Amino acid sequence: MPTGLPKREDSPRQHVCLTRLTRRMSEARPPLPPRDRLPAADEASGSASSTRWLGDLPDDLVHHILLQLSDSRALSAASRVNRSWHLHALLRAEALARACCTLPRSTPRATRPSWIRSLRALEARQWVKASRAGGWRGEASHLLLLKHALHHPPAAWAAARPSALDVDAWLAAKVEAVGGARLREMAEQQAGEIVSNAHETVAWRTEKAGWPRELAESYTVMMQNCKEVLGFALECRLALRAAGRPDASSLLGASLGQLQDAFSFAARLQHGAAPRAYRHLHGQFGLSSNDAVWAALDKAKGSRLPTFTTNAPVEASADKRCLTPTGYATPVVNADTGVISYEGASSSAVVCFESGPASADGFHSMVLTLQDENEAQYDLPPGATVTCVRVQEPGTWEAFGGAIRPKCHCYTVRVHYVL
Repeated sequence: MPTGLPKREDSPRQHVCLTRLTRRMSEARPPLPPRDRLPAADEASGSASSTRWLGDLPDDLVHHILLQLSDSRALSAASRVNRSWHLHALLRAEALARACCTLPRSTPRATRPSWIRSLRALEARQWVKASRAGGWRGEASHLLLLKHALHHPPAAWAAARPSALDVDAWLAAKVEAVGGARLREMAEQQAGEIVSNAHETVAWRTEKAGWPRELAESYTVMMQNCKEVLGFALECRLALRAAGRPDASSLLGASLGQLQDAFSFAARLQHGAAPRAYRHLHGQFGLSSNDAVWAALDKAKGSRLPTFTTNAPVEASADKRCLTPTGYATPVVNADTGVISYEGASSSAVVCFESGPASADGFHSMVLTLQDENEAQYDLPPGATVTCVRVQEPGTWEAFGGAIRPKCHCYTVRVHYVL
């Protein structure tokens, strides 16, 4: 997969012309801005006469100038010079974005934000990623230990939510006590069972949707087994960042980075907005069981409709079987056959995810991650902004064209995120 713009070979004549033009500009024009410092919008408006000449440069020279830019801020400023600069800036931003993570070869404009905005989002989440490679597999023992700890908290965690630094220290002591090799073996065995049981899901993602196999398998393991753990790690890391110490911990950075890479890939495969998808709010496998921020919906009333940011990834269903007259039925994968069935209808309130098309400022849709005869699964990445737009009383709302009218509350939400 290409990781940069196609190389352009300059002929001797082009090289001479470019050299002469550069010399002439340095003598007759103001000097070029530093490589990562083109004028911002407010500066450009105040010094239009000193930058208007940039729009007169030939395309080849614009191309060479923008090859020197390596961040979204500079490319955003460059894109405002004129249409030619704008197109070259988008190409450069796309090349830089593709160098950051695996993305589909073809990404229609209608299904994604601007490449410059996407690059800005990728830059903004670099603090989350760990420097080491290997994704979740390199952190398998930590994922296993934290999953157990969240259900059986250590005594030191009883008083308050631990910081990322406390968790790092606890993990280091545990790995030393139990043995890293043993823990990795246990985690790999568990992951192997998940992938084996969900072989049809992995096959759909690789063969029908076009995901790379490693990304499909990793995503399947993390979404089926680690949503709560990943949300916990991100919450701890965000608290440390708010305290001005974003680099003090890399807790599950490789796993969080790989999860975001999977969402970046899948979101760009999707054509148009997702249909309405549903998930129950409370109870086993409910939204609040993986991420406490969802409890804010309990206070939604009248015009007081909350907006919040998620920590954990979300799974939702658009399959008609997920709703019953009493509430939400959870899709459960049979460990022996891999077939998904809908079990244990809950009386908890239901959250309806109302999607919209992508816009210049980001994505507004749930992401399709599985669609076959067993399930229509639509997911939401961590760090998404969720806005409640409507609250409906039990028995007053309907789903799937009026086929079902559940006797539970329904909170309709809209989402926004950038990948």
